[in-house]
Amino acid sequence: MKSDRKSISLIAIAGVFALLNTPVSAQAPTEDQGPQQAEFLFLMEDAYLEEHDEWEAALTVDHRLRPSKTIYTVELGYGVSDDLQIEIEVPFEDRNRSSGFGDAEVGLDVALLQTDDGQPFQLTAGAAVVIPTGDKNDGIGTGDWGYELSLRAATHITPSVQVNLAAGHEALPNGGTAADAVKEWSAGVGLTWSVDDDAQIVSEFLHEREREEASDETEHEVENYLSTGVIVEVVDGVSFGSATAFGLSHDSDDIRILTKLQFEL
Repeated sequence: MKSDRKSISLIAIAGVFALLNTPVSAQAPTEDQGPQQAEFLFLMEDAYLEEHDEWEAALTVDHRLRPSKTIYTVELGYGVSDDLQIEIEVPFEDRNRSSGFGDAEVGLDVALLQTDDGQPFQLTAGAAVVIPTGDKNDGIGTGDWGYELSLRAATHITPSVQVNLAAGHEALPNGGTAADAVKEWSAGVGLTWSVDDDAQIVSEFLHEREREEASDETEHEVENYLSTGVIVEVVDGVSFGSATAFGLSHDSDDIRILTKLQFEL
């Protein structure tokens, strides 16, 4: 098992360094072409929204080596307007001894500020309802309603390099089956480099802090992840990406292998 984890890590790192050492082609974004937006992120939510009357569908596979489990997440987004987006998220979790649907989320994203000049900037706020659709007896679902709030920003430091920032808060006021109340805070930063018109390299750092209150006890859990991945536009409107995330804290999963397939409809 250890050798498998090392092999996966070395392959992922070697692939990224190979791309980093590849000369940037003449097709890379220039000042005249304007900045190129990131197709998507792996650990965080992107700040950019769908345009009016456009759909976006995605499938993300998050395979965690220890403890071993795989989470498949289907996402569907629709641009109600250029400044408002509806998003639905449904996860399915596969463990060694159990599997089933997790808690779904339905939310709205609103663009608070967006500029389209030479250095575009996007600030987006999101709010979602967590629906207890998962099986709480198997530990896949929480068995309780909750909510999630987020604030995301994106800008470019060069036409080919995008900076992404995200902060979020999620809460289960009644705690579900695990505690009297559960609260989680997260913050992350990411860089996206557009190598050319069809390929991007993404690096992210995500910090998550969870607090569980049960009776007279309070438990804290901290997870930190650092990821590097590659995204390729396979055909117009279809993008595929893969990334490796390394856990940097005691409570983090050791290694996560993430793949994502996204369709713009």
